[in-house]
Amino acid sequence: SQLATARENGDRVLTSAEEAKSSMAAELEAARNDVRTRTAEAAQAQAEAAAATQLAEEMKSRLSRVSARAAESNRQLTSQLATARENGDRVLTSAEEAKSS
Repeated sequence: SQLATARENGDRVLTSAEEAKSSMAAELEAARNDVRTRTAEAAQAQAEAAAATQLAEEMKSRLSRVSARAAESNRQLTSQLATARENGDRVLTSAEEAKSS
Protein backbone atom coordinates (compact mmCIF):
# COMPACT_ATOMS: atom_id res chain seq x y z
CA SER A 1 0.00 0.00 0.00
CA GLN A 2 2.80 2.40 0.87
CA LEU A 3 4.62 1.22 -2.25
CA ALA A 4 1.53 1.89 -4.36
CA THR A 5 1.18 5.34 -2.80
CA ALA A 6 4.85 6.05 -3.38
CA ARG A 7 4.49 4.94 -7.00
CA GLU A 8 1.43 7.17 -7.46
CA ASN A 9 3.29 10.10 -5.91
CA GLY A 10 6.30 9.35 -8.10
CA ASP A 11 4.09 9.17 -11.18
CA ARG A 12 2.46 12.50 -10.26
CA VAL A 13 5.86 14.12 -9.71
CA LEU A 14 7.13 12.66 -13.01
CA THR A 15 4.02 13.84 -14.88
CA SER A 16 4.35 17.28 -13.31
CA ALA A 17 8.04 17.42 -14.23
CA GLU A 18 7.29 16.36 -17.82
CA GLU A 19 4.57 19.03 -18.07
CA ALA A 20 6.97 21.65 -16.70
CA LYS A 21 9.66 20.50 -19.14
CA SER A 22 7.19 20.69 -22.04
CA SER A 23 6.00 24.14 -20.94
CA MET A 24 9.56 25.41 -20.59
CA ALA A 25 10.47 23.99 -24.01
CA ALA A 26 7.49 25.82 -25.54
CA GLU A 27 8.50 29.06 -23.79
CA LEU A 28 12.08 28.62 -24.98
CA GLU A 29 10.92 28.07 -28.56
CA ALA A 30 8.68 31.15 -28.35
CA ALA A 31 11.61 33.18 -27.01
CA ARG A 32 13.84 31.91 -29.84
CA ASN A 33 11.19 32.84 -32.40
CA ASP A 34 10.88 36.28 -30.82
CA VAL A 35 14.65 36.76 -31.02
CA ARG A 36 14.63 35.68 -34.69
CA THR A 37 11.79 38.11 -35.45
CA ARG A 38 13.46 40.99 -33.61
CA THR A 39 16.80 40.24 -35.30
CA ALA A 40 15.13 40.30 -38.72
CA GLU A 41 13.33 43.55 -37.84
CA ALA A 42 16.60 45.10 -36.67
CA ALA A 43 18.36 44.04 -39.87
CA GLN A 44 15.51 45.50 -41.93
CA ALA A 45 15.63 48.77 -39.97
CA GLN A 46 19.39 48.92 -40.42
CA ALA A 47 19.05 48.37 -44.18
CA GLU A 48 16.36 51.06 -44.40
CA ALA A 49 18.55 53.48 -42.43
CA ALA A 50 21.50 52.78 -44.73
CA ALA A 51 19.31 53.36 -47.80
CA ALA A 52 17.96 56.60 -46.32
CA THR A 53 21.49 57.77 -45.54
CA GLN A 54 22.60 57.00 -49.09
CA LEU A 55 19.59 58.84 -50.52
CA ALA A 56 20.30 61.84 -48.27
CA GLU A 57 23.92 61.91 -49.49
CA GLU A 58 22.77 61.73 -53.12
CA MET A 59 20.27 64.55 -52.56
CA LYS A 60 22.94 66.63 -50.83
CA SER A 61 25.26 66.10 -53.79
CA ARG A 62 22.52 67.03 -56.28
CA LEU A 63 21.65 70.12 -54.27
CA SER A 64 25.29 71.13 -54.24
CA ARG A 65 25.49 70.78 -58.04
CA VAL A 66 22.24 72.73 -58.54
CA SER A 67 23.50 75.43 -56.18
CA ALA A 68 26.78 75.70 -58.12
CA ARG A 69 24.88 75.96 -61.43
CA ALA A 70 22.58 78.62 -59.95
CA ALA A 71 25.56 80.63 -58.71
CA GLU A 72 27.20 80.43 -62.15
CA SER A 73 23.95 81.50 -63.84
CA ASN A 74 23.66 84.38 -61.40
CA ARG A 75 27.22 85.49 -62.21
CA GLN A 76 26.49 85.31 -65.95
CA LEU A 77 23.24 87.26 -65.62
CA THR A 78 24.93 89.90 -63.47
CA SER A 79 27.65 90.28 -66.11
CA GLN A 80 25.09 90.46 -68.94
CA LEU A 81 23.10 93.06 -67.01
CA ALA A 82 26.22 95.17 -66.48
CA THR A 83 27.02 94.93 -70.21
CA ALA A 84 23.45 95.89 -71.12
CA ARG A 85 23.61 98.89 -68.78
CA GLU A 86 26.90 99.99 -70.31
CA ASN A 87 25.43 99.66 -73.81
CA GLY A 88 22.34 101.57 -72.72
CA ASP A 89 24.47 104.33 -71.24
CA ARG A 90 26.48 104.57 -74.49
CA VAL A 91 23.30 104.72 -76.59
CA LEU A 92 21.87 107.39 -74.29
CA THR A 93 25.09 109.41 -74.42
CA SER A 94 25.20 109.13 -78.22
CA ALA A 95 21.56 110.18 -78.46
CA GLU A 96 22.16 113.18 -76.20
CA GLU A 97 25.24 114.17 -78.24
CA ALA A 98 23.28 113.84 -81.49
CA LYS A 99 20.44 115.87 -80.01
CA SER A 100 22.80 118.69 -78.94
CA SER A 101 24.50 118.87 -82.34
